[in-house]
Amino acid sequence: MTFPRLFLSSVSSGITSHFALKAAAVLTLAMGMTGCGGDTYSADELAALYPQVAAGSTTPEDAEILCPFQRMIKRSGLLDDVLADGEFEVRNRLVTEASEIFGCASGACGTFVGYASLAQGNWNTLELNRLHEAGFLSHDCGLTFELGSITVDDSRRDFTLGRLTDLAVDGTLSLDNLMQVKQEICDLEGVEMTIGGETEVKLIYAYLGGSERGYVMNSDVSRFLHATLPAYKSSEYIDFSVVSE
Repeated sequence: MTFPRLFLSSVSSGITSHFALKAAAVLTLAMGMTGCGGDTYSADELAALYPQVAAGSTTPEDAEILCPFQRMIKRSGLLDDVLADGEFEVRNRLVTEASEIFGCASGACGTFVGYASLAQGNWNTLELNRLHEAGFLSHDCGLTFELGSITVDDSRRDFTLGRLTDLAVDGTLSLDNLMQVKQEICDLEGVEMTIGGETEVKLIYAYLGGSERGYVMNSDVSRFLHATLPAYKSSEYIDFSVVSE
């Protein structure tokens, strides 16, 4: 099994020793939980490591982070030791490696993070509260935010989840269902579906196990859009193959 290199890179990049020790402890526990046969940590394993993003957690999500995946990572507490209260700027390497722990392949996430960082005018840091300024990765037709908004909006999220519930069959959703609701939001806003918006839907579907099972659970989409771990996530790292499907 390939384990995230968060501990070693934290030391080499000069990040606080407390953060490095915390990451090392996480990896030690995770190795005991997963053994050597798996690919990524399961949702249950991640929930044990990061109860702040488990179902029923009272830890608040940060509405200034529009990407649900990065919002979940921030909510997990993994970045607490490198982010002071009210701060959002994180080294690209740490964002990439935190994303790897949660199931995104370092090559894919590292490329996305690097591009978004440059689009924001930075060199080696990403501002998590400025993901709407991430070049072609940014998009309208937000599943959880209104047109032009820079924060999560509960009414838009409720609309999205309501439409998905309307389309769900026995509690399951297809990729076409997710794309349909995304397109409905684009039509509502009078804007075109972009590559960034289409990629978002594909990534959500793959992360929630759609590529493996041929469907995702409607309840898992709801959890994910609330920055909460799903009951089931992909057992494989999410990489560029998802975007090309």
